[in-house]
Amino acid sequence: QIGERRPCDLLVGAEMTREAMISAIAGEACLHVATHVMWIETEDGPGPAWELAGGATFAACDLPSDLGMKQLVVLMGCESAGGQVLDGEGVLGFSRAFLETGTRGVVATLWPVPDGAARDFGVAFHEALLAKSSPSEAVRSAGRRLREAGSQDWAAFQLFGRD
Repeated sequence: QIGERRPCDLLVGAEMTREAMISAIAGEACLHVATHVMWIETEDGPGPAWELAGGATFAACDLPSDLGMKQLVVLMGCESAGGQVLDGEGVLGFSRAFLETGTRGVVATLWPVPDGAARDFGVAFHEALLAKSSPSEAVRSAGRRLREAGSQDWAAFQLFGRD
């Protein structure tokens, strides 16, 4: 539904490979990742990973070191704002990795949300962006639409960073 409203590269099903993900991350466009997030053991300890085609995983530590600066990254997966918590360092995960490279804003979830809520939020969020709302306004607007529709997960979606 988002692709119908906004021109973007879509990776769906078997197209969502490690190589395609790295290419999308390296691109100039807004990045919207909608997949399941799971916890796996990595060389850096336990951490979040995206589920790719064929059951492959893509961990936060697999992100290229030269992510480049993006205006906006949207991570629609369960607990996509989570990561390994290190004393004195904070949460090490996908959100932090993008923010550390200069990405202005990352929209991510604080807890597991149903697929339907993530879909509805994503569509409402991009509609608000297309209507020239700032990312923070778009998050509030999409959250309000979920709350008005009776979803208890409206507050899971947060903007980290800045507009």
